[in-house]
Amino acid sequence: MRQKRLVWMYARSNDKHPSALFSQMEYLTREANRLGFTIVGASMDMGSGRSLSRMGLQRMLEAVRNSSVNTVLIQGFSRISLDEIITIQVLLYLHDHNAILIPIQNYRQLAPYLQSQIQTVFVDLQKQTNRKPFSSK
Repeated sequence: MRQKRLVWMYARSNDKHPSALFSQMEYLTREANRLGFTIVGASMDMGSGRSLSRMGLQRMLEAVRNSSVNTVLIQGFSRISLDEIITIQVLLYLHDHNAILIPIQNYRQLAPYLQSQIQTVFVDLQKQTNRKPFSSK
């Protein structure tokens, strides 16, 4: 039996016009409904993705931490951040809390790039902390 997808939708835009965020949310809502996901919540941020200190991102991470959701739906990886280290930190956090990230657009183009970046970060992480990738201790 397939696990029911309880989804948090997250949008971010550096555009000064809120319409960009609303368009992302409309798109994510359509896709979540098309895929048969249950939408539990949503948040958005206006501004750059250069840090983890964003109210909308923190609300999403809190929902994951509280096990309210098991899936985060985004338009593309760049909505988390253009900084691959921040994106990888979020991916690790989601994995540590048994949640997945589904980027609707650009997945095929970004997947090989992110895989190589993730591998590099894992090697560095292991060297610095003796922590195995995806282990919580």
